[in-house]
Amino acid sequence: MTAPVQVDPSPVGGGPAVIPHLSPRQLQIVRLAANGRTDQQIATELGLSIHTIRANWRWYIRDRLGAGDRTHAVALAITKGLVRSEEVHTLGGEQI
Repeated sequence: MTAPVQVDPSPVGGGPAVIPHLSPRQLQIVRLAANGRTDQQIATELGLSIHTIRANWRWYIRDRLGAGDRTHAVALAITKGLVRSEEVHTLGGEQI
């Protein structure tokens, strides 16, 4: 079992997000995915259903970031500053 990741729902840097259309919850989902969490693990950690997580990926996150899939969405979020590289850890807990 992986250790819980503390995810700040606010935009990086405390200022306005580069992509203002992602909600704080959607940012949490992206940040947890960037840390290697599966959709089921994200759902469990956030107390949401797997269907809610998948709907967020399908209808909101991917579309608003212009991503073709989940991995692309995470990469774009990192590139656009929604997820800082120092927030991303490997499954072993090491920072990358």
